[in-house]
Amino acid sequence: MKITVKTTFDFGKLARYVSSGEFSDQANRLLGASIAESSRDFIKSGKVTPALLPSTIKRRKRMGVTHKKPLLRTEELADSLRATKEGIMAARYGKYHYEGDGVDRRNFIAFDEEKVKQPFKALMKKVGQALKK
Repeated sequence: MKITVKTTFDFGKLARYVSSGEFSDQANRLLGASIAESSRDFIKSGKVTPALLPSTIKRRKRMGVTHKKPLLRTEELADSLRATKEGIMAARYGKYHYEGDGVDRRNFIAFDEEKVKQPFKALMKKVGQALKK
């Protein structure tokens, strides 16, 4: 007795797609926009840690800034966050704060699960399409 099995999927095709530049570009664009938006909201909410030093708060008051939210003196960093095919891009000084290069390390990249759900579904749909023969 001979048994024949037929499939409607091709893991080789999926592997080629996932290792292609097209997949990483789409993932960066689809998920990156949600992460950039979540990070922008995170900065503007004032939840970034560590808190500002008293000397920084004092200096900001002299400049007319009344809030005590880290990384939000001019809003330039928050407004500069955007998704590209290379990943999340920000104002030049964002790297120094994120890595703690000469300043307090402040991780301002946030991930809001609700904002990522829809883009993640779209990405998984593309993966499913790549899996089909």
